Amino acid sequence: MNSQAKIRVMLAGGYPLPGGMTGTYGRILNNILASSIFRDEVDFIPHRVTLPADGSLPKRFAVDMVRFARSLPRKPQVLHFLMHKYRALYREYPMLTAARFLGIKTIVDVRAGTLQYMLNRRANRLENAMMSDLLRHGDAIALECRKDVPFIRERFGREAVYVPNALLEEDFDRIQPASLPPAKGQTLKMIHSGRYSQDKGVAVMLRSLNVFSERGIKVELHLTGQGTDPEILSMIRAYVSDPPQGTVVKDHGWDVEDLYALLASAHVFLMPTHWPGEGHPNSVTEAMLAGLGMILSDWFHREDIVPAPGAIIIPPRDPGALADAVQRYIDNPALLAEAGRVNREYVKANYLDSVCYPRFLKLYRQLAGGPSL
Repeated sequence: MNSQAKIRVMLAGGYPLPGGMTGTYGRILNNILASSIFRDEVDFIPHRVTLPADGSLPKRFAVDMVRFARSLPRKPQVLHFLMHKYRALYREYPMLTAARFLGIKTIVDVRAGTLQYMLNRRANRLENAMMSDLLRHGDAIALECRKDVPFIRERFGREAVYVPNALLEEDFDRIQPASLPPAKGQTLKMIHSGRYSQDKGVAVMLRSLNVFSERGIKVELHLTGQGTDPEILSMIRAYVSDPPQGTVVKDHGWDVEDLYALLASAHVFLMPTHWPGEGHPNSVTEAMLAGLGMILSDWFHREDIVPAPGAIIIPPRDPGALADAVQRYIDNPALLAEAGRVNREYVKANYLDSVCYPRFLKLYRQLAGGPSL
């Protein structure tokens, strides 16, 4: 299909700055652009919305609107906006509203946590009103959380499409788990990828190292991510420079050369989150692709994301429970190996681009040639 016959899709979201670090949104957007699923039928028009590093809120709003106007001569048929929920509605709402006015079909694609948590909060009333209007009037709705689909049906009388954050099949084929479960007495390597914050359980992971030290268990904790919480950042620095005896802490930051290779070099992925808005963390499925066993807290959408044999579930805010779960894996290497195997197979069946992105392609076809959904 030649480029003139392809569906023109403006793909908007938080692309990384040139030469800057690629966060979760950047990886999601880059995966869509790189997937072979769209190659023959879609001509993407990448549209990078501003990030906090781009300046003040008024400046960012002006820049976003100018960039949107400059993209219009390419005549997009569909505006597919990967949204940050209430954190960025100041620019998403006017852009999506303007697109509807101009006859451009819109996909309201809500990422970064569960929609139910946002819309059921009494705070953020203005943001909730804007989001509700978009959900009522957008031409199509895509959601990262399966349970949000019936919620939208009940709340707004609309059908939404469940599309989890997909991973590329080429990455699945490229990355093989590098580490066998450690023998007793050897060091177990744990890893966490994501936001450095209290509600993601970073303090719990660090405090669990004191328990490991008291029990004489050799562990390494590897962190890759970013954050703004000064207390957590200070805590990370303190543990990196002076870890409890018998433990090692390494902070890789966010912009690692090969995230999957780093994940695959570990044995266990940790996420003892207690954020009430937790949806489908991209970091969890990336660790599943790398063949890691999981130690997770429970949250509303967790059972839809990770198969039961792939994780040990612990209560949040409990460093001792985290250490107990690690001890289970150490005492039973076969349990850890099976968890990693199950998780990789689950990714292959549910989260690769060949499984997920045909749902986006179907939306593009319908919107470019048919009525609203």
